[in-house]
Amino acid sequence: MTCQICKEKPASIVVKKIINGEHTELRLCEDCAKTQLAGVANMFNIPGLFSSFHSLNPNLNAVAKEYSENKKIVCAKCGTDYATLKSTGKVGCADCYETFSQYLEPLIKGIHGKTVHTGKLAKIKEESEEVSDVSQTKREISKIKKQLEEAVANENYELAAEYRDLIQLLSAAENGGEND
Repeated sequence: MTCQICKEKPASIVVKKIINGEHTELRLCEDCAKTQLAGVANMFNIPGLFSSFHSLNPNLNAVAKEYSENKKIVCAKCGTDYATLKSTGKVGCADCYETFSQYLEPLIKGIHGKTVHTGKLAKIKEESEEVSDVSQTKREISKIKKQLEEAVANENYELAAEYRDLIQLLSAAENGGEND
């Protein structure tokens, strides 16, 4: 497919716009994309955003000053140095997190509040143990429903009746003892 602007070069970039629910697509070559999307790139200034977080934590300025006195820290795996990391806002590889940990940890903690990813379930569990118990009960009911379906499919109606009764008990317990 050719570029929809110059109509000469092959399109390698697809720009999708959704405005008020109306979807449009624009297929561009690299040169036309650079000229058409120049303003969009400036709207999302990632390096500038990364650099601005340094002002959030006063310790970062001290760490940056310490680094400027010792500029020999470079990632052994990819060769990224701190100046590159700071200017681009991107690490070069996974080992950069370890290499630049003394600089990145305060920054990450300032942004996220933590330096360890715990995930959504851990957050829910922290907020309420009850939510976790309800989730466990729902998972158990779902598991037993599948076993019930298998028992019915195998015409094992006695076992199916036991599963049905167990589901009713768990559902009642989950709903605080209320019956459906």
